[in-house]
Amino acid sequence: MAAIVRHKLQTAIPIRTQVLGLPSSETDSFRLINGEGDGLSGLAVDILGGRVAVVMSSAAWCEIHKDTIHRELQHALDTYISPNMDIIWRTTPSRLDQDGYPKQAQTPTDITDTDTTTDAKKEEVVIVTESGVKYKTFPYSNSQKTGFYCDQRVNRQTVAKLCEGRRVLDLCCYNGGFALNAMVHGGAVSCVGVDSSQDAIDAAQDNAALNNVDSSQIEFVKADIQRYMEKALDEGKEFDVIVLDPPKLAPTAAEEPFVKVAVVIMAASILIEIPYDCVDVQQHLSCVLLKKVKRVTILPQQSRAWVY
Repeated sequence: MAAIVRHKLQTAIPIRTQVLGLPSSETDSFRLINGEGDGLSGLAVDILGGRVAVVMSSAAWCEIHKDTIHRELQHALDTYISPNMDIIWRTTPSRLDQDGYPKQAQTPTDITDTDTTTDAKKEEVVIVTESGVKYKTFPYSNSQKTGFYCDQRVNRQTVAKLCEGRRVLDLCCYNGGFALNAMVHGGAVSCVGVDSSQDAIDAAQDNAALNNVDSSQIEFVKADIQRYMEKALDEGKEFDVIVLDPPKLAPTAAEEPFVKVAVVIMAASILIEIPYDCVDVQQHLSCVLLKKVKRVTILPQQSRAWVY
């Protein structure tokens, strides 16, 4: 197993370092290992701030061979990225349950570093930089403000290109990634970020200040997104660009037969039900929208990348 893991790491990491040129002066946080894309299903590794490696384990084989993976990853980090990086091991209990991995053996968070993980350590801030935008993260903590979605880098860049001179609404904004890119790189005239988590809103506000974004142009609101949109409609608010990046709505077909997607286009509020097994979601969505509004522009569809 050690030889297999070593070979996969030695194949995957140079793609980031040599082909993508990561880390760089503009980006020190990125997806180093991307599960199936790198032939390591159930294993993902994110680099945060060039100093912390966050392992996300969601398969039984990762837990069974945890010590081997940890040892090979540490050696690969020392060789390709930076020596003596902290490694934080996180698990996805629901996925491990599906794999039949015993609950009593599961450890949601395991931190391996040079210091004792005290309460002060758990609140330690790690500043990460992506495309020149800075974010506060707390990788040693267990709250929602823990980490950073490195696999959304390309999407954040793409959205920013659509925002010049426009009013942006970022729903389920988490720590403000889309909103901040819209302001910093996209030239948006204003942006509102909405999330139901106070931790997320606090983080987004801190990140806006960290990037010196004018507080008169950006606002973060703690609210249920459906209620916020209903209120916005009643108040006659309009937005030119809407980003909706919600948490996973239906982990399995058995749990939720329909995925409800809330869409706001200018001053129209539309609730659409898309069958979970719908083959062409884009076609289904566009057909419904065409019945509701005068004009719909379908942007190029971008599938999930295998490397970030």
